[in-house]
Amino acid sequence: MKKNSAASKWMDREAVERLLKSYRGEEDVKRIKNTLIEQVQSGNAVVVEVLGEALRNHRKLTDQKHAARLLAEIGTNEAVDVLYAAGSKDAVKISVFAVWEIEQHAGAKPALLGALRAMDSLDINVQGMAMVAGLARFRNENKKKEEDRDVELCKQLRELGKQVLLKGMQSGHPFIRELAAGRMAQDFADDGEVLKALFKLMKDEMPEVRMAARRTLEKVREKEVEEGKASITLRDYFEKMPELPKAGGQTFVLQRNRQSGRFNFVQGAPLKRMVY
Repeated sequence: MKKNSAASKWMDREAVERLLKSYRGEEDVKRIKNTLIEQVQSGNAVVVEVLGEALRNHRKLTDQKHAARLLAEIGTNEAVDVLYAAGSKDAVKISVFAVWEIEQHAGAKPALLGALRAMDSLDINVQGMAMVAGLARFRNENKKKEEDRDVELCKQLRELGKQVLLKGMQSGHPFIRELAAGRMAQDFADDGEVLKALFKLMKDEMPEVRMAARRTLEKVREKEVEEGKASITLRDYFEKMPELPKAGGQTFVLQRNRQSGRFNFVQGAPLKRMVY
């Protein structure tokens, strides 16, 4: 791969770590971040390796000289931005896993912005991890007590979360569409765009996707009836909608490894074991 003229020289591992060590305060963040972005956009995979290693290990390492510790000072969100800028499948995957790893350190907004970018990946694992990680961060932020919440931030997060969900509903992978149409959609089911997308998924070619969308719409209908504001359109829709095939067969599920805490996709497990 030819080096981009913008990056006159690719940095090796030592050079990347020296750059990280040059951090002295907030004023250095932009310089370091821009240099790293320039490197990854020119095709330098070493930067991806170093940052990936740092993000994966920063919680358990105590060596103050290690890049991971320095990275924690510069900011994990900045590191994730650099990796997304790299654009490669490996870099995006590392970034999405990092959203889980740095959950207690990164704000919900950077996590959702990162998830939104990762949804452009064609890889099922990247899409699935991005959607689940991003929307979990939205839900956690939204669950805070009313007095502890930033109302304006919550509005922004809701919009970002909705965009992540809609991208999931438009995915080329049936499992991602099924995941998006199910439990994840319920937090946004009072939104017109999401309802429209759910109705569209009721005509999806895959029965699992159609069933997931139907279950979500049924829950919306039940809630509306309970609150005394049932939608005539929704009611009429269900009265006219023929019964879909009953759940059967097997699909992908997302399961948490109890030891590592990581989530993995498992094929061939019953749908009822899906974890979210």
